[in-house]
Amino acid sequence: MTVRLINKHAEAFDTNEIIVTATSGDRATEGIWDGDIQGVPARNLLPGRTLSFDLVFGYQPGEPLTIELSTFSGPVVTYDGVAR
Repeated sequence: MTVRLINKHAEAFDTNEIIVTATSGDRATEGIWDGDIQGVPARNLLPGRTLSFDLVFGYQPGEPLTIELSTFSGPVVTYDGVAR
């Protein structure tokens, strides 16, 4: 999945604060990393700027899939759907 973060705040956002978790069906699933997919890039996202990156997870086809990006302050974005 491609994630696009938009910083709509007056101060910079440190993407190192992002924690990614995923669940497929009733099982926790881990991210898949390779040369092109590295997870959340470490950046200082300036106000008004956008950052896009790809995340890949193992999943069970036809099962519910939940992916959450959060910080210690709480959720940033949650995807909740069915993996196909």
